[in-house]
Amino acid sequence: MKITIFNLKGGQGKSSIALNLALSLNFDVISNDKITKLEKILPEDNFMKIEKDQDFPNIVENLDIIYDLGGWIDERVTKPIKESDLVIVPMINTEMNNEVSVNSVNQVKQYNENIMLIVNKSKKGDFEFMRDRIIKTYFPNDDFPIFEIMDTTAFEQMLRRKMAIKDIVDVDPLLKYNYRKVNGQFNEIINFINNF
Repeated sequence: MKITIFNLKGGQGKSSIALNLALSLNFDVISNDKITKLEKILPEDNFMKIEKDQDFPNIVENLDIIYDLGGWIDERVTKPIKESDLVIVPMINTEMNNEVSVNSVNQVKQYNENIMLIVNKSKKGDFEFMRDRIIKTYFPNDDFPIFEIMDTTAFEQMLRRKMAIKDIVDVDPLLKYNYRKVNGQFNEIINFINNF
């Protein structure tokens, strides 16, 4: 399976989502971000960084891969988007982010209709606002699956421990309690991907 995680706007949590999914599902990651924490966390055999003048490689059909893509959609970036089984667009609820996220979805739709939206770093009311006031307004005819990931320190722990959130809660009883909700939210996303 091939998954692209994309948003034109930085800071939407693309790499954190990519990392947790890669660690949880045992996927490899290819990133075009200039600076990424992923290269320090994922083993060299499971991570590839694409430089700005480098083309994306042809991927073996049965390889499970996550493309962690930033920047504008250009000729290079359209290839992984077109080849992906699913494109995930994370979005954070602020006025500027919402406008760019809507634009991101519209650009992706030109190349791939299999889009999942994640309201990321969600605080109270963000998910409902994004679903009812942004997504339904701008995409009334689309039936995108929409998921929520709460605002959490779990990603910091994931980076520090180099472990998926599900593995962190398995080994640390205190964090199991603190991260039970975000772990459940990721489990919903993982179940959707596994059944896609």
